[in-house]
Amino acid sequence: MAHVSFYRNYGKTFKKPRRPYEKERLDAELKLTIVFKNGMAKSIHHARVLIRQHHIRVGRQLVNIPSFIVRLESEKHIAFSLTSPLGGSPAVRVKRKNQKASGGGGDGEEEEEKELGHRNLSNMI
Repeated sequence: MAHVSFYRNYGKTFKKPRRPYEKERLDAELKLTIVFKNGMAKSIHHARVLIRQHHIRVGRQLVNIPSFIVRLESEKHIAFSLTSPLGGSPAVRVKRKNQKASGGGGDGEEEEEKELGHRNLSNMI
């Protein structure tokens, strides 16, 4: 049987969705957000962003997929990742620099150069 295609001279006013229940599925996924329910995020959407940005781990496994299904026995192991500034990680670079500058009395350039192992090119000009 030959395929006959018809051409339109007019635009369609309605397009049937490719995934008819995508919005409902996404809403159902968002309601399951354990990160938000545990108080680790300000909102459901914030929880989704935290997961995508590698701030959440389950046990030792770093999770970056918001639709990750967590088992009941693993729910108590949800925490911030070890490298996340939101958790109890060591101070990040800018925070360490500000602490050295305020606590050391000097501007802290010597300590920073020792830590980095090189000098900033803009200071040499």
